[in-house]
Amino acid sequence: MLRRPFAPLVVLALCACALGIFLRVHNFDFPERLLFDERHFVHNAFHYLEGKPDTNDHPPLGKLWMAVSVSAFGRGPVGFRGASLVAGLLSLAFGSWTAARLFGPLAGICALALLGLDGFFIAYSRAGLLDGFLLMLGFAVTWTATLRRPVLVACVGGLLVGLAANIKFSGITTLVAPLIALAFAPTPRLHRLGYTLLLGALTVGTYLAAYAGGLALSGLPASISSVVEHSRGLYLHHLALTEMKHPLTSGWVSWVVPTRPIVLGFIRDATSVRALSMLGNLVIWWPAAALGLFTAGTMTWLGLAQVTAGPLRFVQNQTTASSAAQDSAPTLSHFVRTHGRGCYLVLGQALAFLAPWVATHRDSYIYHYLPVYGLLVVLLAGFVAFVARAKPRRALLFLCLVTLCGGYYAPVWSFMPLSPAAYEQRLFVRSWR
Repeated sequence: MLRRPFAPLVVLALCACALGIFLRVHNFDFPERLLFDERHFVHNAFHYLEGKPDTNDHPPLGKLWMAVSVSAFGRGPVGFRGASLVAGLLSLAFGSWTAARLFGPLAGICALALLGLDGFFIAYSRAGLLDGFLLMLGFAVTWTATLRRPVLVACVGGLLVGLAANIKFSGITTLVAPLIALAFAPTPRLHRLGYTLLLGALTVGTYLAAYAGGLALSGLPASISSVVEHSRGLYLHHLALTEMKHPLTSGWVSWVVPTRPIVLGFIRDATSVRALSMLGNLVIWWPAAALGLFTAGTMTWLGLAQVTAGPLRFVQNQTTASSAAQDSAPTLSHFVRTHGRGCYLVLGQALAFLAPWVATHRDSYIYHYLPVYGLLVVLLAGFVAFVARAKPRRALLFLCLVTLCGGYYAPVWSFMPLSPAAYEQRLFVRSWR
Protein backbone atom coordinates (compact mmCIF):
# COMPACT_ATOMS: atom_id res chain seq x y z
CA MET A 1 0.00 0.00 0.00
CA LEU A 2 2.86 2.42 0.76
CA ARG A 3 4.60 1.71 -2.55
CA ARG A 4 4.42 4.17 -5.40
CA PRO A 5 2.16 5.69 -6.64
CA PHE A 6 -0.02 5.46 -3.51
CA ALA A 7 2.52 6.39 -0.83
CA PRO A 8 1.85 10.18 -0.87
CA LEU A 9 -1.91 9.55 -0.82
CA VAL A 10 -1.67 7.18 2.15
CA VAL A 11 0.65 9.49 4.12
CA LEU A 12 -1.60 12.50 3.52
CA ALA A 13 -4.71 10.51 4.47
CA LEU A 14 -3.16 9.37 7.73
CA CYS A 15 -2.04 12.93 8.55
CA ALA A 16 -5.57 14.21 7.87
CA CYS A 17 -6.99 11.51 10.12
CA ALA A 18 -4.51 12.38 12.87
CA LEU A 19 -5.55 16.04 12.65
CA GLY A 20 -9.19 15.00 12.90
CA ILE A 21 -8.53 12.91 16.01
CA PHE A 22 -6.65 15.83 17.55
CA LEU A 23 -9.64 18.11 16.93
CA ARG A 24 -11.88 15.58 18.70
CA VAL A 25 -9.77 15.42 21.86
CA HIS A 26 -8.30 18.95 21.95
CA ASN A 27 -9.45 20.83 25.05
CA PHE A 28 -12.13 18.16 25.49
CA ASP A 29 -13.23 19.36 28.91
CA PHE A 30 -14.32 22.74 27.47
CA PRO A 31 -16.85 24.12 28.10
CA GLU A 32 -18.17 22.96 31.44
CA ARG A 33 -21.67 24.23 30.73
CA LEU A 34 -24.12 22.20 28.68
CA LEU A 35 -24.28 22.63 24.90
CA PHE A 36 -27.33 22.81 22.63
CA ASP A 37 -29.68 19.90 23.54
CA GLU A 38 -27.29 18.21 26.00
CA ARG A 39 -29.59 19.05 28.90
CA HIS A 40 -32.20 16.60 27.59
CA PHE A 41 -29.79 13.69 27.70
CA VAL A 42 -27.19 14.51 30.35
CA HIS A 43 -29.72 15.17 33.10
CA ASN A 44 -31.48 11.90 32.30
CA ALA A 45 -28.17 10.05 32.37
CA PHE A 46 -27.82 11.39 35.92
CA HIS A 47 -31.37 10.19 36.62
CA TYR A 48 -30.43 6.62 35.75
CA LEU A 49 -27.55 6.77 38.20
CA GLU A 50 -29.92 8.09 40.86
CA GLY A 51 -32.70 5.57 40.18
CA LYS A 52 -35.06 8.27 38.89
CA PRO A 53 -37.40 8.05 35.86
CA ASP A 54 -36.17 9.12 32.43
CA THR A 55 -38.17 12.17 31.29
CA ASN A 56 -36.66 12.36 27.81
CA ASP A 57 -38.68 11.40 24.72
CA HIS A 58 -36.19 8.86 23.29
CA PRO A 59 -35.47 5.24 24.25
CA PRO A 60 -32.98 4.77 27.09
CA LEU A 61 -29.81 3.27 25.59
CA GLY A 62 -27.93 6.43 24.61
CA LYS A 63 -28.48 7.94 28.05
CA LEU A 64 -27.46 4.66 29.68
CA TRP A 65 -24.16 4.79 27.80
CA MET A 66 -23.70 8.36 29.03
CA ALA A 67 -24.44 7.17 32.54
CA VAL A 68 -21.69 4.54 32.25
CA SER A 69 -19.27 7.26 31.13
CA VAL A 70 -20.32 9.54 33.99
CA SER A 71 -19.85 6.75 36.52
CA ALA A 72 -16.34 6.17 35.14
CA PHE A 73 -15.15 9.77 34.64
CA GLY A 74 -17.34 11.87 36.91
CA ARG A 75 -20.13 14.36 36.39
CA GLY A 76 -17.99 16.91 34.59
CA PRO A 77 -17.79 17.46 30.82
CA VAL A 78 -15.36 14.58 30.28
CA GLY A 79 -17.83 12.27 31.99
CA PHE A 80 -21.01 13.23 30.19
CA ARG A 81 -19.30 13.66 26.80
CA GLY A 82 -16.87 10.74 27.07
CA ALA A 83 -19.31 8.22 25.57
CA SER A 84 -19.75 10.48 22.53
CA LEU A 85 -15.99 10.64 22.02
CA VAL A 86 -15.74 6.84 22.15
CA ALA A 87 -18.65 6.55 19.71
CA GLY A 88 -16.96 9.06 17.39
CA LEU A 89 -13.70 7.14 17.35
CA LEU A 90 -15.58 3.87 16.77
CA SER A 91 -17.46 5.53 13.91
CA LEU A 92 -14.12 6.43 12.35
CA ALA A 93 -12.93 2.84 12.75
CA PHE A 94 -16.09 1.10 11.54
CA GLY A 95 -16.62 3.57 8.70
CA SER A 96 -13.11 3.09 7.31
CA TRP A 97 -13.29 -0.67 7.87
CA THR A 98 -16.59 -0.79 5.97
CA ALA A 99 -15.04 1.17 3.09
CA ALA A 100 -12.11 -1.27 3.02
CA ARG A 101 -14.44 -4.30 3.05
CA LEU A 102 -16.59 -2.93 0.24
CA PHE A 103 -14.13 -1.10 -2.00
CA GLY A 104 -10.65 -2.31 -1.04
CA PRO A 105 -7.87 -1.34 1.41
CA LEU A 106 -7.07 1.97 -0.29
CA ALA A 107 -10.70 3.02 0.15
CA GLY A 108 -10.37 2.34 3.86
CA ILE A 109 -7.35 4.65 4.03
CA CYS A 110 -9.22 7.37 2.13
CA ALA A 111 -12.20 6.96 4.47
CA LEU A 112 -9.94 7.64 7.46
CA ALA A 113 -9.16 11.05 5.97
CA LEU A 114 -12.69 11.94 4.87
CA LEU A 115 -14.44 10.76 8.03
CA GLY A 116 -11.63 12.00 10.24
CA LEU A 117 -11.49 15.56 8.98
CA ASP A 118 -15.16 16.50 8.65
CA GLY A 119 -16.76 18.85 11.14
CA PHE A 120 -20.12 17.08 11.18
CA PHE A 121 -18.48 13.99 12.68
CA ILE A 122 -16.04 15.95 14.85
CA ALA A 123 -18.83 17.99 16.46
CA TYR A 124 -20.78 14.89 17.46
CA SER A 125 -17.66 13.43 19.03
CA ARG A 126 -17.46 16.47 21.31
CA ALA A 127 -21.10 16.81 22.42
CA GLY A 128 -23.29 14.68 24.69
CA LEU A 129 -26.00 14.01 22.09
CA LEU A 130 -27.57 10.85 20.70
CA ASP A 131 -27.00 11.02 16.94
CA GLY A 132 -23.31 10.18 17.20
CA PHE A 133 -24.30 6.83 18.75
CA LEU A 134 -26.71 6.23 15.87
CA LEU A 135 -23.96 7.00 13.35
CA MET A 136 -21.60 4.54 15.03
CA LEU A 137 -24.20 1.75 15.05
CA GLY A 138 -25.12 2.54 11.44
CA PHE A 139 -21.51 1.99 10.39
CA ALA A 140 -21.25 -1.13 12.54
CA VAL A 141 -24.39 -2.68 11.04
CA THR A 142 -23.22 -1.89 7.50
CA TRP A 143 -19.86 -3.49 8.29
CA THR A 144 -21.70 -6.54 9.64
CA ALA A 145 -23.53 -6.83 6.33
CA THR A 146 -20.18 -7.46 4.61
CA LEU A 147 -19.48 -10.61 6.62
CA ARG A 148 -19.34 -13.76 4.51
CA ARG A 149 -21.34 -16.07 6.78
CA PRO A 150 -25.09 -15.32 6.70
CA VAL A 151 -25.56 -16.62 10.24
CA LEU A 152 -23.14 -13.94 11.50
CA VAL A 153 -24.94 -11.28 9.50
CA ALA A 154 -28.22 -12.33 11.11
CA CYS A 155 -26.92 -12.71 14.67
CA VAL A 156 -24.59 -9.71 14.93
CA GLY A 157 -26.85 -7.60 12.74
CA GLY A 158 -29.90 -8.35 14.88
CA LEU A 159 -28.09 -7.34 18.06
CA LEU A 160 -26.84 -4.09 16.55
CA VAL A 161 -30.15 -3.14 14.95
CA GLY A 162 -31.92 -3.69 18.28
CA LEU A 163 -29.38 -1.40 19.95
CA ALA A 164 -29.76 1.26 17.23
CA ALA A 165 -33.55 1.29 17.66
CA ASN A 166 -32.94 1.79 21.38
CA ILE A 167 -31.00 4.99 20.69
CA LYS A 168 -33.71 6.52 18.53
CA PHE A 169 -36.69 4.88 16.85
CA SER A 170 -35.23 5.83 13.46
CA GLY A 171 -32.43 3.37 14.25
CA ILE A 172 -34.74 0.55 13.13
CA THR A 173 -33.87 1.57 9.56
CA THR A 174 -30.44 -0.03 10.06
CA LEU A 175 -32.30 -3.28 9.43
CA VAL A 176 -31.96 -2.62 5.69
CA ALA A 177 -28.21 -3.37 5.43
CA PRO A 178 -28.38 -6.94 6.81
CA LEU A 179 -31.55 -7.59 4.80
CA ILE A 180 -29.69 -6.64 1.61
CA ALA A 181 -26.77 -8.85 2.63
CA LEU A 182 -29.05 -11.82 3.26
CA ALA A 183 -30.81 -11.25 -0.06
CA PHE A 184 -27.42 -11.60 -1.81
CA ALA A 185 -26.31 -14.56 0.32
CA PRO A 186 -25.33 -17.63 -1.79
CA THR A 187 -27.60 -19.98 0.14
CA PRO A 188 -30.92 -21.68 -0.66
CA ARG A 189 -34.01 -19.51 -0.42
CA LEU A 190 -35.35 -21.39 2.59
CA HIS A 191 -32.09 -20.81 4.45
CA ARG A 192 -32.24 -17.10 3.65
CA LEU A 193 -35.76 -17.00 5.04
CA GLY A 194 -34.57 -18.65 8.25
CA TYR A 195 -31.70 -16.19 8.64
CA THR A 196 -34.10 -13.30 8.05
CA LEU A 197 -36.43 -14.55 10.77
CA LEU A 198 -33.45 -14.93 13.11
CA LEU A 199 -32.41 -11.36 12.31
CA GLY A 200 -35.89 -10.08 13.16
CA ALA A 201 -36.16 -12.10 16.36
CA LEU A 202 -32.81 -10.87 17.67
CA THR A 203 -33.67 -7.29 16.75
CA VAL A 204 -36.91 -7.43 18.75
CA GLY A 205 -35.32 -9.31 21.65
CA THR A 206 -32.39 -6.89 21.93
CA TYR A 207 -34.68 -3.88 21.79
CA LEU A 208 -36.95 -5.27 24.52
CA ALA A 209 -34.03 -6.25 26.76
CA ALA A 210 -32.24 -2.90 26.47
CA TYR A 211 -35.40 -0.89 27.06
CA ALA A 212 -36.39 -3.10 30.00
CA GLY A 213 -32.95 -2.52 31.51
CA GLY A 214 -33.51 1.22 31.38
CA LEU A 215 -36.93 0.91 33.01
CA ALA A 216 -35.52 -1.28 35.77
CA LEU A 217 -32.76 1.23 36.57
CA SER A 218 -35.43 3.92 36.78
CA GLY A 219 -37.37 1.91 39.35
CA LEU A 220 -40.24 1.24 36.94
CA PRO A 221 -41.87 -2.06 35.90
CA ALA A 222 -39.67 -3.74 33.27
CA SER A 223 -42.05 -6.29 31.73
CA ILE A 224 -42.54 -6.70 27.99
CA SER A 225 -45.94 -5.01 28.26
CA SER A 226 -44.32 -2.04 30.02
CA VAL A 227 -41.73 -1.70 27.26
CA VAL A 228 -44.46 -1.84 24.62
CA GLU A 229 -46.54 0.74 26.48
CA HIS A 230 -43.65 3.17 26.90
CA SER A 231 -42.54 2.69 23.28
CA ARG A 232 -46.05 3.33 22.01
CA GLY A 233 -46.29 6.51 24.06
CA LEU A 234 -42.98 7.84 22.70
CA TYR A 235 -43.94 6.90 19.15
CA LEU A 236 -47.26 8.76 19.34
CA HIS A 237 -45.51 11.74 20.89
CA HIS A 238 -43.03 11.98 18.02
CA LEU A 239 -45.72 11.38 15.41
CA ALA A 240 -47.51 14.52 16.63
CA LEU A 241 -44.43 16.76 16.30
CA THR A 242 -45.25 18.24 12.90
CA GLU A 243 -45.29 21.99 13.52
CA MET A 244 -41.75 22.87 12.29
CA LYS A 245 -41.86 25.97 14.52
CA HIS A 246 -38.35 25.78 15.96
CA PRO A 247 -36.02 28.22 14.14
CA LEU A 248 -33.43 25.48 13.59
CA THR A 249 -35.77 23.03 11.83
CA SER A 250 -35.03 22.33 8.19
CA GLY A 251 -36.55 20.13 5.51
CA TRP A 252 -34.58 17.15 4.23
CA VAL A 253 -34.19 18.67 0.75
CA SER A 254 -32.26 21.60 2.26
CA TRP A 255 -29.71 19.43 4.06
CA VAL A 256 -27.49 19.07 1.00
CA VAL A 257 -27.11 22.85 0.63
CA PRO A 258 -26.82 23.11 3.78
CA THR A 259 -29.10 25.89 4.99
CA ARG A 260 -28.97 25.40 8.77
CA PRO A 261 -25.89 23.61 10.12
CA ILE A 262 -26.31 24.12 13.86
CA VAL A 263 -23.73 25.81 16.08
CA LEU A 264 -23.75 23.48 19.09
CA GLY A 265 -21.80 25.86 21.28
CA PHE A 266 -20.82 29.53 21.12
CA ILE A 267 -18.84 31.37 23.80
CA ARG A 268 -17.73 34.98 23.40
CA ASP A 269 -15.47 37.12 25.55
CA ALA A 270 -14.02 40.61 25.12
CA THR A 271 -11.59 39.71 22.32
CA SER A 272 -12.46 36.30 20.88
CA VAL A 273 -15.12 33.72 20.21
CA ARG A 274 -15.09 29.94 20.57
CA ALA A 275 -17.53 27.77 18.65
CA LEU A 276 -18.49 24.19 17.93
CA SER A 277 -20.23 24.05 14.55
CA MET A 278 -21.61 20.95 12.87
CA LEU A 279 -20.85 22.41 9.44
CA GLY A 280 -19.16 19.67 7.42
CA ASN A 281 -15.99 19.87 5.36
CA LEU A 282 -17.28 21.65 2.24
CA VAL A 283 -14.80 19.85 -0.05
CA ILE A 284 -16.42 16.58 1.07
CA TRP A 285 -20.02 17.70 1.60
CA TRP A 286 -21.12 18.48 -1.94
CA PRO A 287 -19.08 15.82 -3.77
CA ALA A 288 -20.49 13.14 -1.42
CA ALA A 289 -24.08 14.21 -2.08
CA ALA A 290 -23.49 14.54 -5.83
CA LEU A 291 -21.79 11.15 -6.01
CA GLY A 292 -24.68 9.52 -4.15
CA LEU A 293 -27.20 11.05 -6.54
CA PHE A 294 -25.30 10.19 -9.73
CA THR A 295 -24.44 6.71 -8.49
CA ALA A 296 -28.12 6.04 -7.85
CA GLY A 297 -28.92 7.29 -11.34
CA THR A 298 -26.20 5.16 -12.91
CA MET A 299 -27.41 2.07 -11.06
CA THR A 300 -30.95 2.72 -12.28
CA TRP A 301 -29.72 3.16 -15.83
CA LEU A 302 -27.61 0.01 -15.80
CA GLY A 303 -30.31 -2.05 -14.12
CA LEU A 304 -30.16 -4.30 -11.08
CA ALA A 305 -28.99 -7.34 -13.05
CA GLN A 306 -25.83 -5.62 -14.31
CA VAL A 307 -25.11 -3.83 -11.03
CA THR A 308 -25.25 -7.02 -8.98
CA ALA A 309 -23.65 -9.31 -11.55
CA GLY A 310 -20.36 -11.01 -10.83
CA PRO A 311 -19.00 -12.40 -7.56
CA LEU A 312 -21.46 -13.21 -4.80
CA ARG A 313 -19.22 -11.41 -2.30
CA PHE A 314 -19.49 -7.65 -1.85
CA VAL A 315 -15.75 -7.16 -2.33
CA GLN A 316 -14.34 -8.11 -5.69
CA ASN A 317 -10.81 -9.37 -6.19
CA GLN A 318 -8.84 -6.18 -5.63
CA THR A 319 -6.04 -7.10 -8.02
CA THR A 320 -8.55 -7.60 -10.82
CA ALA A 321 -10.35 -4.39 -9.96
CA SER A 322 -7.08 -2.45 -9.86
CA SER A 323 -5.93 -3.81 -13.21
CA ALA A 324 -9.28 -3.06 -14.80
CA ALA A 325 -9.19 0.50 -13.49
CA GLN A 326 -5.73 1.04 -14.91
CA ASP A 327 -6.78 -0.26 -18.32
CA SER A 328 -9.66 2.18 -18.74
CA ALA A 329 -10.84 5.60 -17.62
CA PRO A 330 -12.10 5.61 -14.02
CA THR A 331 -15.67 6.56 -14.91
CA LEU A 332 -18.63 6.38 -12.56
CA SER A 333 -20.22 3.72 -14.73
CA HIS A 334 -17.10 1.57 -14.46
CA PHE A 335 -17.00 2.13 -10.70
CA VAL A 336 -20.60 0.96 -10.37
CA ARG A 337 -19.98 -2.08 -12.55
CA THR A 338 -16.87 -2.98 -10.56
CA HIS A 339 -18.34 -2.41 -7.11
CA GLY A 340 -22.06 -2.77 -7.79
CA ARG A 341 -22.96 -4.73 -4.69
CA GLY A 342 -21.05 -2.35 -2.44
CA CYS A 343 -22.81 0.65 -4.02
CA TYR A 344 -26.14 -1.11 -3.64
CA LEU A 345 -25.52 -1.80 0.06
CA VAL A 346 -24.27 1.69 0.94
CA LEU A 347 -26.94 3.59 -0.97
CA GLY A 348 -29.67 1.24 0.20
CA GLN A 349 -28.81 1.87 3.83
CA ALA A 350 -28.35 5.62 3.25
CA LEU A 351 -31.80 5.88 1.67
CA ALA A 352 -33.26 3.87 4.54
CA PHE A 353 -31.86 6.41 7.02
CA LEU A 354 -33.37 9.23 4.95
CA ALA A 355 -36.76 7.57 4.37
CA PRO A 356 -38.48 8.55 7.66
CA TRP A 357 -37.91 12.23 6.95
CA VAL A 358 -39.05 11.95 3.33
CA ALA A 359 -42.18 9.94 4.13
CA THR A 360 -43.43 11.97 7.10
CA HIS A 361 -43.96 15.59 8.10
CA ARG A 362 -42.26 15.20 11.46
CA ASP A 363 -40.09 18.09 12.69
CA SER A 364 -36.64 17.57 11.20
CA TYR A 365 -33.19 19.02 11.75
CA ILE A 366 -29.97 18.73 9.80
CA TYR A 367 -28.49 16.34 12.37
CA HIS A 368 -30.97 13.73 11.11
CA TYR A 369 -28.79 13.73 7.99
CA LEU A 370 -25.73 12.58 9.96
CA PRO A 371 -25.94 8.78 9.33
CA VAL A 372 -26.99 9.36 5.71
CA TYR A 373 -24.00 11.61 5.17
CA GLY A 374 -21.67 9.13 6.86
CA LEU A 375 -22.54 6.43 4.34
CA LEU A 376 -22.25 8.84 1.42
CA VAL A 377 -18.73 9.68 2.63
CA VAL A 378 -17.91 5.95 2.65
CA LEU A 379 -19.12 5.77 -0.96
CA LEU A 380 -17.00 8.82 -1.82
CA ALA A 381 -13.94 7.17 -0.24
CA GLY A 382 -14.54 4.13 -2.44
CA PHE A 383 -14.72 6.28 -5.57
CA VAL A 384 -11.61 8.29 -4.65
CA ALA A 385 -9.69 5.04 -4.20
CA PHE A 386 -11.06 3.75 -7.52
CA VAL A 387 -9.88 6.92 -9.29
CA ALA A 388 -6.50 6.72 -7.52
CA ARG A 389 -5.71 3.36 -9.09
CA ALA A 390 -5.73 4.97 -12.53
CA LYS A 391 -5.18 8.68 -11.72
CA PRO A 392 -3.32 8.88 -8.39
CA ARG A 393 -2.52 12.56 -8.76
CA ARG A 394 -6.18 13.49 -9.03
CA ALA A 395 -7.01 11.61 -5.85
CA LEU A 396 -4.02 13.19 -4.11
CA LEU A 397 -5.16 16.67 -5.18
CA PHE A 398 -8.63 15.97 -3.80
CA LEU A 399 -7.24 14.89 -0.43
CA CYS A 400 -5.01 17.98 -0.38
CA LEU A 401 -8.10 20.17 -0.78
CA VAL A 402 -9.90 18.18 1.95
CA THR A 403 -6.97 18.73 4.31
CA LEU A 404 -6.67 22.44 3.51
CA CYS A 405 -10.38 23.01 4.06
CA GLY A 406 -10.21 20.98 7.27
CA GLY A 407 -7.32 23.04 8.55
CA TYR A 408 -9.17 26.27 7.74
CA TYR A 409 -12.35 25.19 9.55
CA ALA A 410 -10.58 23.41 12.42
CA PRO A 411 -11.10 26.28 14.91
CA VAL A 412 -14.91 26.25 14.58
CA TRP A 413 -14.97 22.46 14.95
CA SER A 414 -13.07 22.38 18.25
CA PHE A 415 -13.65 25.53 20.32
CA MET A 416 -10.34 27.13 19.34
CA PRO A 417 -10.30 30.91 20.01
CA LEU A 418 -10.93 33.11 16.97
CA SER A 419 -11.51 36.77 16.37
CA PRO A 420 -15.16 37.60 15.56
CA ALA A 421 -14.13 38.54 12.02
CA ALA A 422 -12.33 35.21 11.47
CA TYR A 423 -15.37 33.36 12.81
CA GLU A 424 -17.68 35.13 10.36
CA GLN A 425 -15.29 34.51 7.47
CA ARG A 426 -15.53 30.77 8.05
CA LEU A 427 -19.28 30.71 8.60
CA PHE A 428 -19.89 33.24 5.85
CA VAL A 429 -23.59 32.41 5.35
CA ARG A 430 -25.69 34.13 8.02
CA SER A 431 -27.83 31.05 8.68
CA TRP A 432 -24.65 29.09 9.45
CA ARG A 433 -23.86 31.23 12.50
